[in-house]
Amino acid sequence: GSGFDELPNTTVYLEDRKEKVMHNLTQMPEYTFTAYKGDHNERFMLHFRLETPSGMPKATSHYLRMYPNPASEQLYVETNMEGPVKVAITDMKGRIVLEQTFEKRETIDISLLASAVYQVHLSGQNGKVVERLVKD
Repeated sequence: GSGFDELPNTTVYLEDRKEKVMHNLTQMPEYTFTAYKGDHNERFMLHFRLETPSGMPKATSHYLRMYPNPASEQLYVETNMEGPVKVAITDMKGRIVLEQTFEKRETIDISLLASAVYQVHLSGQNGKVVERLVKD
């Protein structure tokens, strides 16, 4: 199992305060990061969100599922956000290098992006999600 089996109806999020990322550990138990000597010693925080018995979260939680990661040619993205969703891929300086709109799921051509670490920002009418992407 994922190691979170002892917490029924609870979603566990890892907050990376340095990268300003909220990562759903329940759905994706692996989180890759680079640490440097002298990094923020309170960089990570765990959040436990109790879901209602119906399976519907008390506050709507949005997800961004993307794979493969690392990726080289194509990136598959999927979300549970309603309506048109904007995806923006930014470099680590915050500059937008790729942007498009989709609904529910999309395959994005990232073959022209340089090999680097990026952030994938999803924004819809009712929320935002950010995940890290490693481009081979």
